[in-house]
Amino acid sequence: MNDQLSLNEPDFAAMGDRLMTAVSRARSKERTTRITAVGLSAGLGAVLLGGSFMVVLNNYQKSYVAECFVEASTASESVMSYMIPVEGDEQTPRSQLAADSCGASWRTGVIGQPAGAVLENKYPIPPMVVCEDQWGALKVFPTEDPAFCGTAGLRIPR
Repeated sequence: MNDQLSLNEPDFAAMGDRLMTAVSRARSKERTTRITAVGLSAGLGAVLLGGSFMVVLNNYQKSYVAECFVEASTASESVMSYMIPVEGDEQTPRSQLAADSCGASWRTGVIGQPAGAVLENKYPIPPMVVCEDQWGALKVFPTEDPAFCGTAGLRIPR
């Protein structure tokens, strides 16, 4: 069947049908293009929003969270400890806040005591080394080895 329309078409009804089919095809292509564009825009928006959230969360974690390890190994069990700076004391380095925060977790038995142990303010605090990962997050390990950070693939906090 020829898709070309002609004014000499004897059957105007057939010509109308062919015209409506051509218009319908054009609208379908336009609708598909619009749906694809809306879908891509929504997907891009979700990715940007998720990325923004991760940047904010990462900055928050770098500022107020320390990861306290049970053993001197990055593969050991760990807990997150929140560093709460004393208002007006902007001079205390983050690494000291991290060591103090993890020390409190050791002292109360959150770290280093068997499951079900009574949480009291009596447990010993081991010597600790504070390291920083490539993103600036602080990691605290129970060790006296000053070279531990380099050995573990981490760096000494700035």
